[in-house]
Amino acid sequence: MKPKFLSHAALYEGDFDCLFRNAERELPGGMHYHDFYEISLYLGDGGTFFIGDGEYAVQRGSVALIPMFEPHTLLYSRQSGYERFCLSIHPHLLLSYGTLRSNILDIFSRDNRNYPILSLTEKQVEGYERLLEPFRAPLPNVPGGDLMERALIHQFLACLYRDCYDGVHLNHTGSRHANLVAQLVGYIHGHLDGDLSLETLSREIGYSSYYLCRIFKQVTNHTLNSYIVEKRIFHAAQLMTGGMPCSQASLAAGFHSYSYFFKAFQKHMGLSPTEYVEKQKA
Repeated sequence: MKPKFLSHAALYEGDFDCLFRNAERELPGGMHYHDFYEISLYLGDGGTFFIGDGEYAVQRGSVALIPMFEPHTLLYSRQSGYERFCLSIHPHLLLSYGTLRSNILDIFSRDNRNYPILSLTEKQVEGYERLLEPFRAPLPNVPGGDLMERALIHQFLACLYRDCYDGVHLNHTGSRHANLVAQLVGYIHGHLDGDLSLETLSREIGYSSYYLCRIFKQVTNHTLNSYIVEKRIFHAAQLMTGGMPCSQASLAAGFHSYSYFFKAFQKHMGLSPTEYVEKQKA
């Protein structure tokens, strides 16, 4: 079965999301990919983790490193002992935490011997649990609370880089290409209802349309156009779930032809827009 695209807007607002998941708070299964980075630290029973063409047994102390657009899923134990801490983070925020000496993208490199599963010792896991304890309850809604959250994420990533880095740096070209994809993802997310033609993207990002398409395909293994269509479809689906009429939602998501929207929606979602709305109501 073809992996499904999952937009970050379907899961969280802003640049990141941190939460503990268990059997009662887990997402539906099935191979999927998304336009953000994900890190899962397993704190209890695990299961079998699938990413790309690989299959891995995960347990307490396993850390799954999931790049953007990489198909993956988890078959997990539904017993009460299952738990994982999940960080979902937008590429531009992840990149902003890196330095010249410590490029966080290094840990997502296929050349890293700890990718895609890092195994921690019990002592290391206990250290992460102490660090992440504040995320078990909503952080206080006080001035600076958002800075506190970002500081904790920064510390989490620093610890992860320390434990995962194996001496191999992502080369300059790879970093530059990842930054370019992050720019594209950010611009597209902020302008779904506007003009996202290749000419516009080329002008806004500062590279030729040919170069943008080539690098996006090279980094993500998806075409730039297919990503834009999928992103718009999920945006329209959210708007319709919120009560917006289908025709209005299609326009708000950047589709100027309802017939094209209808066909694209049915192809990607497996349902017509009307059928999708009815299913959400059931």
